[in-house]
Amino acid sequence: GGMPQRGFPQGGFPMQHGVGVGNVMPPEGFIPMMPHLSDAWGGGLPPQPHFGMPAGGGPIPLPQVPAGTDLCNLYVNDLPADCDDLFLYRTFAPLGAITSVRVMRDESGLSRGFGFVKFVHAQDAVGAISQLHGKQINGRPMHVSHKTSNKHHHQ
Repeated sequence: GGMPQRGFPQGGFPMQHGVGVGNVMPPEGFIPMMPHLSDAWGGGLPPQPHFGMPAGGGPIPLPQVPAGTDLCNLYVNDLPADCDDLFLYRTFAPLGAITSVRVMRDESGLSRGFGFVKFVHAQDAVGAISQLHGKQINGRPMHVSHKTSNKHHHQ
């Protein structure tokens, strides 16, 4: 076949790979160009050993959460009455990229004291829980957790 051998170094040495290395290695041929190094590198190692996901996943293990939980979506409670979407955004934005924030309001437009923040990356959302859950806002600890598919009932 006309295909080059697999595992062959990019821009390598087809002649030495098949014929020269291991049979005839004239010093003037291999000392300046070092084809034996490329050959060992391209042929002797498993393909691309350093690429791909490390065993065991990413650096932060994601928590075990109930089925149906969106790891990117956070439920925030015990917010100050004058809290608005911008307040939520300013509070959570330093911890990661956010796709949406929403403070829930009653019919008169007053904050109901809770809302939702959606992160782009689940790991940022996990970090936000550990950083902000229990953080004092106007003297009250704020509640931050993953939003679950079950509806929250708060009087």
